[in-house]
Parts: sequence; C-alpha cells; structure tokens
Amino acid sequence: MHGKRPIFQWEWEWISPPASTTELYQLQEMLSQLRNVMLTNDTDSWKWACNASGIFTTKSMKNHLIKTAHGPNHWIFPWNRLAPIKANILGWRLEMNRLPTTDLLLQRKIAIPSTTCLLCNASVESIQHLFLECPFADILWSLLLSWCKIPLRRPLQAKDLFELHMDPFIPPDKAKHINLIVLSYCWTIWKVRNECVFSKKEPSIRFDMKEINTTSYLWLANRTNSSELDWTKWSSFNY
Repeated sequence: MHGKRPIFQWEWEWISPPASTTELYQLQEMLSQLRNVMLTNDTDSWKWACNASGIFTTKSMKNHLIKTAHGPNHWIFPWNRLAPIKANILGWRLEMNRLPTTDLLLQRKIAIPSTTCLLCNASVESIQHLFLECPFADILWSLLLSWCKIPLRRPLQAKDLFELHMDPFIPPDKAKHINLIVLSYCWTIWKVRNECVFSKKEPSIRFDMKEINTTSYLWLANRTNSSELDWTKWSSFNY
C-alpha cells in the first residue's frame, strides 16, 4: 500500500497467485471488505475481538470456545469406545473434510501426479467421492448392509455415515456395533486407498470386505468382555 491518504492501491508479491474461481472470489471479497478501512499513521496494535477490553486472556478464550462449541447448529461426533482412538480420529477428520485427499492437496498447492481416484480411475478423488460415491466404495457399502441385514438408505454425506446407527430400524443393542462397523468401513477404504497410492497395490472387493469383517471383530474383541462374542456369529452378524 502507498500513500497516507484514504486512497491507496495494492502491490502484490504472490507466493502463488489465485488459481481457481473460489480463490479469485475470496480475493474480491477481501478487497471489498477493506475498501471501507481508513488507514492512519498511528502505531499498529493487536486487539482481542472477543473481549470488550481488547486484551487477550485465557479465560476469555475459554468462554468464547464454550459458546461457539455448543451452539444450536453444532454437531458432535459420536465417539465409539469400542473402536480404537485412531479409528475415531479418522472418522472425525473425515466428517470435517480434513483427510489429505488429492483435491485438498491440490488446493494446498502440493504437487501430485494425478487427482484421479485410484479405486475406480474414473473421478477426481475427494472425501465425498472416496467414501460415498466411488463405485468401489458403493459395492463395499452394499455388501456391508447385506452382511448386517439392515435395509437402510445410502448415505448422502459424510455425517450420514456416523448417524446410521441412530436410525430407528437399528435395534438399540446393536447400534454401537453398527457404528463400529461403519468406522471399520472408513478405516478399510482409507487403508486401501493408501496402499494404492504408496504401494501400488490393487484393491480387491472380496479381500477388503473380509478386512471390514475381521477388523471390526478384532476391535470389538479387544474392548469387550462379552462371553457371547464369537467369530462365527459375528461373521454372519447373528448374535
């Protein structure tokens, strides 16, 4: 910026200039908001916007986080104690669209050989595609529903995956187990995807469905003392 008057212009030193329609829109939006900013010769200073005094305190930050975390539109991820922490964290990041899929890597200007989903080689890889729309995931999901014997609708978004066990068709005593299986499904797809990317391993519907069966069973076996837990019953979801 040049000049001490309200009239000024920008000089840009881009590390990476705006490359997408979204980025250009965000730039224009920012410039529009700055148009009414009046610059002065006063010394710059920091002010904490969440406190009337403008002074940052840990208490004011805590109060602000509490207010925003429990608002009317806040959705809480259903943590499942039967699954390992790493599986819950994967599901949590998945719902927030925070897994490093190729579309997000590209947005961060990270060079990647291809944005194509390696499970189907047909579409750009995104969380929505990889876990919900990919033909490979679609077949796995259909097999999962058949295994669990639950006639439920197909999830339309990531959050739907983690609310499936709340459906009234699901018996209350099996809700946690259904959620566990969904986490195993997500874990398996992400594992298969990474094996394709880093080990050039071909995905296999038959093997990967078996992976969902065994992974969910091992998670459950390591975190429950139920004497009724049996692999034969679990593999047929008849217990």
